[in-house]
Amino acid sequence: MINLVVIDGSRVFCDALAARLAAEPDMRVLRSATSPGALSQAVTHSSADVVVCDAVLYDPVSLEHWQSGWQHARAAGEGSSTADDAPGRTRPSVVLLADYDDRSRLCPAVRSGVRGWVPRDASAGDLIAAVREASEGGTWIQPKVLTDLLGELTGASPVRDAAQKLLATLTPREQEVLSCLADGLGRVEVAARLHVSTNTVRTHVQSILSKLGVNSSVAAVALARKAGSSARGPRRAVAPAQGDEVPRAR
Repeated sequence: MINLVVIDGSRVFCDALAARLAAEPDMRVLRSATSPGALSQAVTHSSADVVVCDAVLYDPVSLEHWQSGWQHARAAGEGSSTADDAPGRTRPSVVLLADYDDRSRLCPAVRSGVRGWVPRDASAGDLIAAVREASEGGTWIQPKVLTDLLGELTGASPVRDAAQKLLATLTPREQEVLSCLADGLGRVEVAARLHVSTNTVRTHVQSILSKLGVNSSVAAVALARKAGSSARGPRRAVAPAQGDEVPRAR
């Protein structure tokens, strides 16, 4: 029996998908959820064999940091321990459901250990095949998608080009904020360097994450570096541009 956790941003779709997979005689859905936090919980603490997840919710950089912190806490004896945390327990394989616009996430996802990449317009049979393949330690990726992946892994850069296009949507000020984040500065320090308020920095960070399609500042910096950008802006203090201060959200 293949134990599953299903995670998607849409509760209606998530529940429908869970019901479809549970109809298979060799599959059992342990949980369906809609948040990135549920993904971290599923990967590190659940007894699932396979996690089927919305590609938008899968952030390999943040997940790696979360797992590392949890492992350190566990080693230090902090927090609770369950049977699922037993040494040697195999972590579940991850199968991602992706839209065409998510293609820039493919290579980082595979490098992080994802076992399946299923387009949302694929058939239910394709998803079921991907789940079964992943549960056995294999990998399932459509041939036409695999071609782009191999190109990226062997030096061609369709994913890098996509990342560069995303970065090009940032305003000059947003690029400066991203540069500061890449230097390891917190929001208060970014505000001091650029001579703007912390509320302005927060607004710029939210815009950066939205434009780049990521869930954290760490992932935004990783995307910039993946695109071949040094993620470094001017070191001099920059006075705020006219109109740079954004009113508080009402």
